[in-house]
Amino acid sequence: MNEILNAFTNPTVWSGVILTFFLQYVLKHLPTTVKGLVRGSRLRELRKIKVTRYNQDAVAFQSMKAHAYFLVFMGTCALFLVLLTIGL
Repeated sequence: MNEILNAFTNPTVWSGVILTFFLQYVLKHLPTTVKGLVRGSRLRELRKIKVTRYNQDAVAFQSMKAHAYFLVFMGTCALFLVLLTIGL
């Protein structure tokens, strides 16, 4: 009985209890918050796609940007292979 009373007067026990209830609250409400953030990002992306779909200049720009990124990626891979073969 004395150990139980000592545990109730120990501040580390109370901080653990408070932390447990706080984590329980956060983990209970986290999925709805994350779901809202994911839905918002999807909605923004869909709006961008709808706007881009009817603008031929934006479609061409997106295509050029994708090709440029691909060329940069392939150039980086080629540079890596060259450096690997010469032993640097």
